[in-house]
Amino acid sequence: MPTAAELKRTSPPSILIYGPPGTGKTSLLGTLGEKVQILDLDGGVRRTLSLRDDWREERLKCDVVELEEKNPARPDAAKNAKLQLDHISKLCKAGQYPFQAVAVDGLTFLAESYLKAACVNEKLDFSHQTPHMRIWQLAIQQVQNFCMRLKSLPIVRILTAHTQLVTIDENEVERIGIYGRNLPISIPGLFDEIWYTKVRNAGGGKVEFTLRTKPSGSITARSIVENNANQNEGLLNLISQLGHKL
Repeated sequence: MPTAAELKRTSPPSILIYGPPGTGKTSLLGTLGEKVQILDLDGGVRRTLSLRDDWREERLKCDVVELEEKNPARPDAAKNAKLQLDHISKLCKAGQYPFQAVAVDGLTFLAESYLKAACVNEKLDFSHQTPHMRIWQLAIQQVQNFCMRLKSLPIVRILTAHTQLVTIDENEVERIGIYGRNLPISIPGLFDEIWYTKVRNAGGGKVEFTLRTKPSGSITARSIVENNANQNEGLLNLISQLGHKL
């Protein structure tokens, strides 16, 4: 029988990275360099190229599939992201996918695209009319199906998401959010690892980008990675701590 120390994950991990805007999610993805393909739904990768840090050269090596919405009247970012996943799945099955990890950046914009597309199908003006519950349910189901498809890939899978504040027992806590709704717990449950990104004051006018990997009363997290890990370690090192080498 294996010991607890020997029960390290042997299959590629699936990782959900979430946190407020500007806390390092997209820049952390780029530290994988040529090992990762990023499906970019909000143009975040382009914004990280101005960063001047130890990982600048690696970020320039990332393969990026740009999937931003081009026409608000015809939202198709989520549809195109799903087609891209299907293509990646076929390449993986044929042993022809050239990357060791795929990252989707991110869930918030994916859900928004699904929601807007559902509104268009129902002839609702998303900017002026509140989507009814059936449309929300449809969009969330499509998000869940997408995440299950992502989870099925035989490589390292990473998904980023934003947070929103919700009130629980008169206390404000941060939860993974999708356009004004709480994310169903079944979706985070699809991922092996859940990391929360944050920025802390490091003194001397400097800040440090860290990862919360253990849960607290205000956030959801789970991992065998050390709590408050420094993002500057890079994803390659962090994933190796999960027992998986890229």
